Parts: sequence; C-alpha cells; structure tokens
Amino acid sequence: MKQKRFLMGIDNGGSNIKCAIFDLDGTEVAAADTTPPTCQPREGFVERDPDAVWKCNCEVIAAALRGSGIRPDQIAAVSLCGYGGGICLVDRDGQPVCPIVVSTDTRARRNLEELYRSGAAGRIFEITHQYPWAGQPAALLRWFREERPALFSRAAFALSIKDYIRGRLTHEFAAELTDASNFNLVDPATGSYSERLFHISGLADSKRLFGAPLLHPASVAGTVTQAAAEQTGLTAGTPVAAGLYDVSSCATGSAALGAGSLAVTIGTWSMASCLDTSFSKADDSTIVTTSALDRHFLLEQGSATGAVNFNWYLDRFISKMYPDRSKRQLYALCDQAILQPDAQNKILFIPYLYASCTHPNGKGAFFNLSGHHTDQALLAAVMEGILLCANRHISLLKKGVSTPFQAIRLSGGICASPAWSQILCDILQAPVCVMEGSQQGARGAAMCAGIAVGEFDGFSQAAEAMVHTASVLSPRAQYAQLYALKANMYEKALKALDYFHEQN
Repeated sequence: MKQKRFLMGIDNGGSNIKCAIFDLDGTEVAAADTTPPTCQPREGFVERDPDAVWKCNCEVIAAALRGSGIRPDQIAAVSLCGYGGGICLVDRDGQPVCPIVVSTDTRARRNLEELYRSGAAGRIFEITHQYPWAGQPAALLRWFREERPALFSRAAFALSIKDYIRGRLTHEFAAELTDASNFNLVDPATGSYSERLFHISGLADSKRLFGAPLLHPASVAGTVTQAAAEQTGLTAGTPVAAGLYDVSSCATGSAALGAGSLAVTIGTWSMASCLDTSFSKADDSTIVTTSALDRHFLLEQGSATGAVNFNWYLDRFISKMYPDRSKRQLYALCDQAILQPDAQNKILFIPYLYASCTHPNGKGAFFNLSGHHTDQALLAAVMEGILLCANRHISLLKKGVSTPFQAIRLSGGICASPAWSQILCDILQAPVCVMEGSQQGARGAAMCAGIAVGEFDGFSQAAEAMVHTASVLSPRAQYAQLYALKANMYEKALKALDYFHEQN
C-alpha cells in the first residue's frame, strides 16, 4: 500500500517563524511557530543573528513533525516563503558575513535619500514600478559598501531571508524570482536582473552578488543535506522547492490566482495584492513584482501598519490594565471592544508606529480624544485604524487593475478574530472569504513543493486541491454609512498629519 504523502511549508515572517505540514487535500495537519530574537543595537538597525534564526527554523520544523505524528520520510517535499526586503550576506561557503538585516531596518535612509536627490529613484521606478525604500537591498548594499567595506568585499551572495534558510537546508545558495524582484534590481518585463538597474542604482560592483540564475518558485532548488536532516528531523535527500516571497505566497495560499481575485493579509504588515497581466494603470504607490504565473504580475499595496500596531497597544497598555488575564482572555476583551461598532466613538488611530504610508516622516497618532473616553474606546480605535489603513491600500490597488475584484480572500492573524474580520467586511461593504487554516504563507510554499515534485500539474490544480474557504462574511448594511464617514475622516486626519510633518 502506497504511504500517504505530505508537504511542508516554512514561513520566515517579519515577527514569527512558522512551519506547517499539509496533506495533499490541504488539511493543515500540524503547525508550529516561534519568535526569533531581534537586536536593535543602534537607531534604525533591526538585526537578527543568522545562527539563532536557523536554530528557530530547526525548532519549528522539528516541532511540526512531532505534532503531525507522521514519519519524516512521508514529507514528499519542502518549500519556504519569507518577508520581502532586508538582506542576508553570505560568503562562498554560505557562511554569514554579518547579522541578518530585517526589512524594517532603516540604517540606509541616507543612502536612500541620495537615490531620490540624484533622480535615480524615479528612473528605477520607470522600470520596476517600485520606489526604493530603506530596507531594500538596492539601498542596503550601498550602505554596506560605504560603511562596512570589509564585509561587503567578503560577501559572495546577497539573499532574501527565505533563500538563506533554503541554503542552510540544501547548501545550495541562489535567489528565487519573486523575492529577487523585491530587490528593485529585476526588470518585471523580462523577469531577470537588469544591467541598467544596477547602473542607475550605483551598484555595478554589486552584480557579483547576484550571479546565480534566478530560480522558479516551483522548481527543485536542492535536497536536504545530512547535516540539516540531523538538526531538523527531516529525511536527508528530501526535495526542497525554491518557494515564494511571502506576499506572493499568501496570495497563492489563498487561491488568488487570477484577475478579479484580491488577497488581503493582515498580520505584522497589512497587505493587499492581486495578479494582473498589466500594471500600466497602477497607482504610483502600488508595488509591482514578478509572480509565479507566466505573463502575470503581482500588484501589491501594503505597509507595516498591521497587527504589529495592535500588539504594541496590547503589550504596553491593555495587558498592564488587566495583569491577571491570560492572553486568550485579553484577545476576548479585544473582540468585545469591537463587537458592536459605536457611532459615538469618533477616535481615529493612525497606525504609523513603524512605518508611514503617506509622509515619509509620519508617525502614529490618535485624533479626537476626549476626557470621557475609556480604554475600550481607544482599543476599538486602534483595531479600526488598522483596518481603515488596509481599506486605503485596497482602494489604491483597485484603481490600477484591469478587472474589478469579484472575490476578496482574507488571511493572516486577523482571521483568528471573527469580530475583527467582520469589521473589515463592514468597511469594504463586500463579501469576504475567510480562508481555512492559519498559515496561508506556509500553504503557498507547500503548494510550490507539491508542484516541484509532480504532485500537482501547476498552481491552479494545487489551489483546487489544497485551498478551501472556512467561511464567507457578509457586510452589515447598517454600518455602511458609519464606516464611509470614518474612512473620510481618516483621509482628512492623514492630510492633517502630513501638514504637521511638513511644518516640523
């Protein structure tokens, strides 16, 4: 009798590292997660120790295997996804030459300013439809060359986080297409590195770091080495597929695979993305990357305005107000705060604690606070503010698509809260499909693994087999006017915030 086979997806996110195991029908058999230690040694620096990150990956892989109750040799293939941006510099032996730089790092902001002052940023945008940002390799490599020349000289490969971890699993180091297109050094029209982009970015001497051919997401990139097998519990020789950039992986894991299908992921970041055959009408703030599907581009809107802002309020305030309550009880308290939207609560929260979507110097803020407001009113405002920002991303994305959105597929940490998910549905005033399972990024990676070893013919077949809807939320018409008003107020608050930062 043929043994049952499973697929593993590993997701190295901005906050947590997750691993999930799926059967070929898409059932999430087991999942594990952990939080890697992050160091901020100086203002603007956000780093992680490479060995500590690898150890965290080993731990979640081993924990998922234990939780699944299956034998390691039943894993047909493994693949990965990870946050876009940041950088992992390794030497020819795959040894890190410096700490991993996380995508929220802003050390290269002066290098970034030079790209804008010189006009290079605009010329880059004309090719990639991406404006450079501080946590992107196009800016970070300039910083390393100028500030850490010895490390820069030692580096042989510049990798994304998931490509680095894949290299630790296989001892084969190479970049994958969707992640590389996030470097702002790939021409989306050709799907390959652009000599012109290296020249415009002032990185002609960095091209040596990108010498390996770009891998297709659903191609076999190597196999698990004996050393990695001993550390993870996987079977040596297990195929490892190249994988995806995490936004693309979440869209794939939500079956948002065609024009008219919108993937919304609200986790650490708030992201909205869709596939399209053209990006000629896309808003300037829409990022364009290559996709796993031929002749399609991934259009995305997003920022670090997601649940990371909620976690800040929960950890700094709510948990201290209710010290005797468990995490589960605190989450229940949060759900209660937004169960019935309050038309009298005019507080607006701008979730710019870690990044701004408008003015480059924008910071978080509360508007319309009064002495009678309670902690519950502020909590509701925080949760609504995150969703109002997500709504703004979705609205901007809508402007540039060739086909109106027919389906909205929701994933991310927000799905653990039915009340919070419902508020997003009420703001959008459109049905929202809540996806089954908790790990859509890992699911998208697992789909790549399945395709790579022939379990599926392609992404459409993989999605049909592995992606399922848990529930469909319907918008409550009685809140349409309330949230239309709040969305309008939110836009006015952003303009006021922009004015404040222009004057200061």
